[in-house]
Amino acid sequence: MTTASILNLLAWVLSALIAAWLIHDVVRVARTHDEKDLINAAEMFDDLDPQAAAPVAPAASSSSSKEDGR
Repeated sequence: MTTASILNLLAWVLSALIAAWLIHDVVRVARTHDEKDLINAAEMFDDLDPQAAAPVAPAASSSSSKEDGR
């Protein structure tokens, strides 16, 4: 076996391990959490005040609008 074929085989093995871990995690999360928790999680924040969560724009300073002369 050449070095390239060994690296190729290692890449496939690593990909298979990651895929197996992802499938295991999907099954574990599906078993430990209720469907309403997984699908409707964003609805918990619907009643928040939108003004309180809005980002505040920084105040424009006079030094940032000046040219540096270059």
